[in-house]
Amino acid sequence: MGADALTQVLSKRKPKTRRGKKILKDREPKVTEDAKTAMIIRGTKTSNDMSILLRELHLIRSPLAMIYMRKHEEHPFEESHKVEKMCTKFDHSLFVFGSSSKKRPRAHRFGRA
Repeated sequence: MGADALTQVLSKRKPKTRRGKKILKDREPKVTEDAKTAMIIRGTKTSNDMSILLRELHLIRSPLAMIYMRKHEEHPFEESHKVEKMCTKFDHSLFVFGSSSKKRPRAHRFGRA
């Protein structure tokens, strides 16, 4: 879908409220897009090496990343809707999930929401 087609679709919609007008304005194409922010999540079990890796990823992407070092029960490839909900709640477009297990030691998953 090109930019012209998108503007045609958006121009057909007429907002009924101020909130709707703001949402449609945010969806319009921009000259310069906003920077993608990352959410770095620690899993339920994480080795010391994985914790260090997650902290270093946070330092590399420092102004555009948030790190959540509390243990999270969500696993992105078992139940993806929980991680997606967290990303939309905190306005992040990327995520990194780090965990360790006997079968998959030092596993890290990168994704987009």
